[in-house]
Amino acid sequence: MALEKAGFAPQDASMQSWLSNPSQTAAIKGWNELLAQVAAAKELNRINGLLISKHMARNQTALNVLHTAPQSGNFYGPNGQSTITTSTRSLVVG
Repeated sequence: MALEKAGFAPQDASMQSWLSNPSQTAAIKGWNELLAQVAAAKELNRINGLLISKHMARNQTALNVLHTAPQSGNFYGPNGQSTITTSTRSLVVG
């Protein structure tokens, strides 16, 4: 709103022009704080995406175990080793 009151169009370039005025020290400080918060939020969003991806991969592995379980109900062979083989699928998140 202050940008429009100063006669600037609501665009990024106008914001930079408005902030280039040294009398806008409070606005410059606020703008820099906002940009820092945006960068922090972006990083948190990236980390959340990685965590979600890892959880999905782990859940998919568990589902694969359940879907490939022997119909007889025997999960262990005569030697005491598991008869279930699992396959995993890699997810790439960038």
